[in-house]
Amino acid sequence: MTADEFNETYALCHFLPGPNIVNLSVVFGSRFRGIPGGVAAFAGLVGPPMLIAIMLAAVYAHYGEIDALRRTLAGVACAAVGLLIAVVFKMITPLIEKRDGAGLVMLAAVFVAILIGVARRYLFGVPLVWIDELSTVLFVWSIFWAGACVLGLREHVSFDLVHQALPPRAADLLWRAVCVGVALALLAALPKLWNYISFLWRERTPALQWRLDYVYACFALFIAAAALRFAWEAVRRR
Repeated sequence: MTADEFNETYALCHFLPGPNIVNLSVVFGSRFRGIPGGVAAFAGLVGPPMLIAIMLAAVYAHYGEIDALRRTLAGVACAAVGLLIAVVFKMITPLIEKRDGAGLVMLAAVFVAILIGVARRYLFGVPLVWIDELSTVLFVWSIFWAGACVLGLREHVSFDLVHQALPPRAADLLWRAVCVGVALALLAALPKLWNYISFLWRERTPALQWRLDYVYACFALFIAAAALRFAWEAVRRR
């Protein structure tokens, strides 16, 4: 799986119901062996860690007050930070190749926020309430920004079995017709969407007290940019 495919799949898994990493494992396994691969990836992800967690919980229940064990758990937290760094670098690679400065800044801010939160919680024992909220908002903004301004339309998840089966001329006409329809639908939905987002100025986030209309403005940006890109695809020469 390339870095672009990883980012695309990871973003899709955020919109699917259920834990993101579980969704990612099922999609990853399905790409190699279909349904059996998805089941095997899910079992491999959930099964062994669950057994290990049960055994460690039993050990911790008996020996949790020992200082050496606490220091060991702090070391495990550091290992988790290392895994987080690896994932962030994998996600940053396509943004570097596309020279997207805004996306890089937002994703780097997510990484720094999560790193500070992990360090304060597990190394110093003083968790910060606002870190989770900040990292979530920044991550959502980075995903919608990348979807609106970085990824090409053909890089998004699509269902194109019918399109690929048609002759080139018919496929081109179908693509243009679909682009026009999608652009019109998005533009038609934009005023109602903006009215709803504007209405959210009364509400604020629990920790940082940010206005929710500012938080969810990224969705309107994504819809407007997607509509313009679909309209451009409908009229541009090939």
